[in-house]
Amino acid sequence: MNIPMKNPFFYLLLTSLTLSCIPHRTQISKNAYIIGSNDIKIFNDNHQKEITKEKPFFSVLIVTDQDEYKRKFCTGTLIAPSAPTGPIRVLTNRHCFIAGTTKDPHAIEDLLPGHCSSTKVFFGVHKDSIALKSMSTCSGGFRSDPSGDLAIFDLKDPPPTGYAPLALWQGPAPKVGTHAFVVHYPSFPEDMDKDGERSYYEEKVGIYLPYAQITEENCQLGEAFASSEWRFDKALPVAVKHDCDQLQGSSGSALVDKESFRLIGVNWGGIKLAKGPEIFVYNVATNWQFVSGFVHGAKKPPSRAPAPSVASSDVVVSQAAKSDKKEKKSFCGTLSGGRHQGWGFLFLPFLLLLNPFFRFRRG
Repeated sequence: MNIPMKNPFFYLLLTSLTLSCIPHRTQISKNAYIIGSNDIKIFNDNHQKEITKEKPFFSVLIVTDQDEYKRKFCTGTLIAPSAPTGPIRVLTNRHCFIAGTTKDPHAIEDLLPGHCSSTKVFFGVHKDSIALKSMSTCSGGFRSDPSGDLAIFDLKDPPPTGYAPLALWQGPAPKVGTHAFVVHYPSFPEDMDKDGERSYYEEKVGIYLPYAQITEENCQLGEAFASSEWRFDKALPVAVKHDCDQLQGSSGSALVDKESFRLIGVNWGGIKLAKGPEIFVYNVATNWQFVSGFVHGAKKPPSRAPAPSVASSDVVVSQAAKSDKKEKKSFCGTLSGGRHQGWGFLFLPFLLLLNPFFRFRRG
């Protein structure tokens, strides 16, 4: 058999086909996602009456100085004191106190020096006059757990009137499809906030602060991560998927059951996973059981909560329409639990060598 060894098109074809099938890594990120339509709304008086049923507010804005010019914005949740006469605490993510961004899920993440003393907590950062704006600080009692990406600390001052700790979930695991909501402080990019209506300039600290916002439409609890997916991030064994829209600044916010008004998870970011030929996007929260163990000071919080039970098949389908955001298909197949389904294409160049189309006769 004769092969067109001098034909440049032949080599170009072989190279392009081979490179197009080189494995690509599953994307793991602490950055949260807007999944499908943007369902993040500015929190207002109507939300206070209808969604939270006029119960005391629990969500706070956390600002931690990294250095003189850099700050991290996160969301925190007021939690009951560890002792009856103790200070109110704030629950959030550990990565809010890490320098820079967390791109490598296996990297060693050291806490910032002075992470407590450089942290400010803001109350009443609302566009409507729901509460007067006030500020407190971290006074100590700081604890963190990298395996669940959780952190908790004591407030120096009592929260203002209208604020109270949020109760934790109790009892059997909440069901897949449970309707939830998130009150958070995401920072919208300029191209998404052209009118500049989602933040204001706080003269006391000389920086712009994002207003409280809420995600309550198309916001449902998803499934726990399969054991085959745990290796992608150390927090996935104690995490659950959900489809509540979030952005940078939403980290540390509470995933709240809409019916019982209890915390069912703590949000820490998002993840992209592939199933068959398509990539799916999820936002992620540390599950209620691990959170409860951490808050109550368990030396070793439960490593895994029971898998949420499925309420009904139609609930799962309606949830998938929002949470399973599909991205562009790969010509060679994509990852599924970290493994490729399209390896057959790697043999295509060799099959082409045997194709009569590439034969030629001398002179």
